[in-house]
Amino acid sequence: RSASRVVYLTVPLPILLLAVLLAYSATLEGASEGVEYYIGKWHGSAFNDPTIWSAAAGQIFFSLGVSMGVMTAYGSYMPPYSDMVKDHLIVAISNSAVSFLAGFTIFTVLGNLAHKENTSVTSVSRGGVFLAFSTYPAGLANMPSAAANIMSLLFFLTLFTLGIDSAFSL
Repeated sequence: RSASRVVYLTVPLPILLLAVLLAYSATLEGASEGVEYYIGKWHGSAFNDPTIWSAAAGQIFFSLGVSMGVMTAYGSYMPPYSDMVKDHLIVAISNSAVSFLAGFTIFTVLGNLAHKENTSVTSVSRGGVFLAFSTYPAGLANMPSAAANIMSLLFFLTLFTLGIDSAFSL
């Protein structure tokens, strides 16, 4: 019972913190350059390319696949005649929405970092562990001093709450 109370706080908190980080970082200089790098220039002909659809489907399966064992266990708590299709759609759409929110949040900060360093977003963006523990904190440190402290605290609080959620799902 106490674990469920903690989850009620730690599940929506990272989404709220991402929204706050995005709301602030979208106002920074160079944020639009980061967003342009993130979504790129849209070409309608790209939708005819099956490799793009294959890569997108692979990303969704990878993103959702991490929790599939846990989802099966959680599914055993559902009533016998619940609408599983609706529940799966909610999970998949929520996952994609949070991924887009996180992408916009990250790339607005990277755009600001590139603007401050007078370079391109490509040169400041590194993936993997470097993004979370090196590049993104460097971008947050470039914000005005009071905002840098608050945004850094929010960012690492987000990572902490995501870690707690991961521990509860194991």
